[in-house]
Amino acid sequence: MSLEYPTHGCEVIPFLPQSRLEGMRQAIAERIDAAVAVSRIPLGSRFPEETLERRLQRIAGFDKALAEEVLMAVYSDAHKDERIAFLDGYAPLRAIAGNLVGKEIRSFTIRVRANVPGLPGRRQGWHSDVSILDGGEFARVKIACWLPLVDAHAGNGTLEVVPGIRAFPMAHEGGPAGHTIREEDLEGFGKRIVDCDAGNAVFLDAFVPHRALPNPGDEVRWSVVTWMMV
Repeated sequence: MSLEYPTHGCEVIPFLPQSRLEGMRQAIAERIDAAVAVSRIPLGSRFPEETLERRLQRIAGFDKALAEEVLMAVYSDAHKDERIAFLDGYAPLRAIAGNLVGKEIRSFTIRVRANVPGLPGRRQGWHSDVSILDGGEFARVKIACWLPLVDAHAGNGTLEVVPGIRAFPMAHEGGPAGHTIREEDLEGFGKRIVDCDAGNAVFLDAFVPHRALPNPGDEVRWSVVTWMMV
């Protein structure tokens, strides 16, 4: 295993077996089923026959507000499903992250995320996982693990990063999309589009600026993120 992280702050590492990956995908699919079942979506517009990659996008084409509701339902508690929650304390994850940061990982926060073509307002702009050095538990995050559930590339809105180890986070400002780094503040920095096959993981230093690229396709790019604290 080649660990470039101490220099670049970003490393793609083979990670999950197919069985674990499929379990995560199924957990999200079932949460979508549950959210749709209690929504006002007409039966003919629930698209149960669609794949995980296509279903939410089809719903968004029918009604964006309803797609937002379903997405928020997934965000709210899909990570509690044991097929995703196992990452909390998962020994290989703990070992890789601890090796990269040189410290023992003590706690985990896990969430499901998606880049939905039909919901561009939900796409994350430039930010780092720690934007300030004090004020709240999240400031203790040292490293994040981004795990795409499909092959992630520029064609479906993968990550773009500004590699490099930094002593401090770049300045963020508030806005409708939350705390973000201004595009003009990143002028002159080398950027890297991260291709990552499903089952591999991207490990990011807490101060590395990154964003989700626009998703120009017609399929949702699902992922699971684990933020790890020391």
